[in-house]
Amino acid sequence: MIAVGECISSFSQGMAGLKRIRAILSEKPEITDGPECDESIDALRGEIDLNGLTFAYPEGGGNAVLRDVSVHADAGSVLAIIGRTGCGKSTVFGLLERLYDTDRADMVCLDRRPVRNIPLKVLHQDIACVPQDSFLFSDTVESNIAFGADGADRKAVEDAAKAACIHDSIMEFPDGYSTRLGERGVTVSGGQKQRIAIARALLRDAPILLLDDCLSAVDTDTEKQILENLRRLRKGRTTLIIAHRLSSVQGADRILVLDDGRAAEYGTHAELMALGGLYRSLWDKQQLEKQLNEEGDDSNA
Repeated sequence: MIAVGECISSFSQGMAGLKRIRAILSEKPEITDGPECDESIDALRGEIDLNGLTFAYPEGGGNAVLRDVSVHADAGSVLAIIGRTGCGKSTVFGLLERLYDTDRADMVCLDRRPVRNIPLKVLHQDIACVPQDSFLFSDTVESNIAFGADGADRKAVEDAAKAACIHDSIMEFPDGYSTRLGERGVTVSGGQKQRIAIARALLRDAPILLLDDCLSAVDTDTEKQILENLRRLRKGRTTLIIAHRLSSVQGADRILVLDDGRAAEYGTHAELMALGGLYRSLWDKQQLEKQLNEEGDDSNA
């Protein structure tokens, strides 16, 4: 009778789980390849254009997150996007990946083509993204880094980890690259989690790399080394960086400053500093905070 009771209980739990799985599998994606999709496109060079980009989330009540943003990034260049929290930086990345569609097709273009004309499989193949909250699987470190890079061998995984400045930390794990991580990376620190995700993206070597404030949990020295490695390894590849620390983006080819969803300033680090606007204000504030922190550390020592 006890066994029968346990069997009935397990069956009930299994049926409840199956019902939830079926609900997910039966969902139809809202974003699909439409009639305007050009199946002849099989790769991206990495040229990016935003043409008067205006966008409001469907659940946002019609309030625009981005308003008339226009910017161009040559293939192989580094474009940085900075601004206060909630100004629409991550929304730009979501639209490039086509997580949402804009009202007008030509607002977001890749290689001079509206993003809707590009097959989704090509977007998924040629755009690598490291989001703010990176997801790690309950699997080995090697499998987590190699996820999405079919056929990658151990040497390639290690090279990517070294570029992301996480190799030495991995070698200190109990089983090195064979160490199993907890679900969502609960067994590693925030900085280690971010660097493993960066290594995963670098291993794919996609024509377009999106870095969404993924160095926030990394110390400044490690951040500097990672950025130097990115400039070396990503030469000829397009890289877009969202960052809170302006020191992360001062070496970018172009910097777009967003303010309340609008393009407030655009140019190189030197040009924006000379302009004396929002970028200069944010830079001076961060430099002051850095100076105060260093003085506090000296006094504690």
